[in-house]
Amino acid sequence: MKHMLIGCLCLFATAWAQAADPAISLVVVGDLDPAMAERVRAFAQENLALPVRLLEPREAAAASSLNEIGDAAAEAMGPEDTCLVVLAVPTEDLPNHGVRLQEKNSAVVNARLLKPAGGDEEQYGRRLDREVMMSIGLLMGLETCPNPQCAMWLYSNDEELDMKGRNYCPPCLERIQKLAVERGLKIVADSPFAPIPDEPVPEEAASEPAAPEQAAPAEAGEPEPIAETP
Repeated sequence: MKHMLIGCLCLFATAWAQAADPAISLVVVGDLDPAMAERVRAFAQENLALPVRLLEPREAAAASSLNEIGDAAAEAMGPEDTCLVVLAVPTEDLPNHGVRLQEKNSAVVNARLLKPAGGDEEQYGRRLDREVMMSIGLLMGLETCPNPQCAMWLYSNDEELDMKGRNYCPPCLERIQKLAVERGLKIVADSPFAPIPDEPVPEEAASEPAAPEQAAPAEAGEPEPIAETP
């Protein structure tokens, strides 16, 4: 009986994973306000027009690097997770704002290091938005962008991070949406950044041939032009 129950649970878990739609996933590791995590998730989904979901948060453990945190967090990924961005609050001070683990299809954002010294929550959220958007772009196949108003612009310090854009420039947005659809993600249609579908041609207009243009009749009393003879 026990073996049958375990088997049923495994089948249920497998069926759920197969039924779940692909999505970009975020996971919190450590002590990050759930409201802040949801804010970042919602911003990414709206501005990408792609599904972004939060996985169950994980406790932070002692780690010597962001790579170690990323390797452990990547174990939470399932077949429905197109890529994973870890919002990490390490228990120790670790350098770097983030790392990309291409072989794990994941990236780590150092949420502890990004927190402003003055504790400004809005500034903090905007920094996380920028780092998460850039991490997703790199994982999905984008390159860095020369436009400082694009989230894919490569900054050098905190001041540049606070000045650069939080979402994508039009070429980068079009590119990532195309790459995402190729990987099985669905466009979030109600996002203001969703591509505008081509408008269908009305059936009447498509079936009826256009009438040839006719010259307008001459006004009454207007003389006909006469060709001059040599």
